[in-house]
Amino acid sequence: MSDKLFYEIVHHIEHLVIYSFVIWQVYLAVRLLLEFVSKNFKFESKVITPQTQIIEKQVGSVEQTSKKDLGVIDVKVDKNIFIDKPDKSKVKLDEVKKGKVKTQKNKLRKLRGK
Repeated sequence: MSDKLFYEIVHHIEHLVIYSFVIWQVYLAVRLLLEFVSKNFKFESKVITPQTQIIEKQVGSVEQTSKKDLGVIDVKVDKNIFIDKPDKSKVKLDEVKKGKVKTQKNKLRKLRGK
C-alpha cells in the first residue's frame, strides 16, 4: 500500500512540475510578444474628456456658480494628404527688394503709417 501511495504522490508532483513549466512558457511568450509589439508599432491613443460649462447665477447679494456637463464633444478632422510630385510649379514674387535691413524697416514703417 505504501508503494502505491508513493507512486501516486510522485505522479501528482510530476504533473505539477509539468503544468508549472507550461504556464511559465506561456507567460514568457506573451510578455516577449507584447514587448515586441510595443517597441515596433505605434498606437494612437485618443483621450476624450467631457467638457463642462460654468454657469454663474446671482441670487440677491450671493453669487452661485455651478458646472453643467456638456458631455463628450466629437471633433471630426479631415486629413486630405496628397503625396506626389506636382505637375507644374510656379512661384511668383511681387517685388525683389535688395538692400539692408534698415531700409526694409523704414519701408514697413511707412506702410504701417508710423
